[in-house]
Amino acid sequence: MASKLEWQAIEYEHRPKSVDWFWILGTVCVLGATLSIYFDNFLFGVVILIGGLALGLHANIPPTLNSYSIQEDGLTTNSLLYPFTNINKFWFTKNSLGTVLLLEIDRIAFPIVTIPLGSADKEWIKQIFRARGIQETGLQIPLAERLMDVFGF
Repeated sequence: MASKLEWQAIEYEHRPKSVDWFWILGTVCVLGATLSIYFDNFLFGVVILIGGLALGLHANIPPTLNSYSIQEDGLTTNSLLYPFTNINKFWFTKNSLGTVLLLEIDRIAFPIVTIPLGSADKEWIKQIFRARGIQETGLQIPLAERLMDVFGF
């Protein structure tokens, strides 16, 4: 068995947004902010406007090509290492990008990490994780990621 596997994959599928999409986003944000101010919640109105601006700016950013590798100490995404000791479970599933690897990590916030496989060998990855004693258990893509996929992010 080889000691290292490397691959590259884009982080999400880019869907170009129409002008109508931006008009709808702006309308919803302005209406939400107006209602918040009307109900004496000025700060929430500002948060809605800032969030809408952030969504609008993020909508046109093309995805980056990330580098992934599995080495002796763990799985690396760009420069972030997920040590095998911190990975509790793994699972393979499909989304809009194709097959993805889901990892349950030892952390409180966002414990499920989604890794697109691109051209990587799924069976080889499965052998590596099983050899490290990591359970192959049914995990689901987090709700936030599924919602972003529905709304075109």
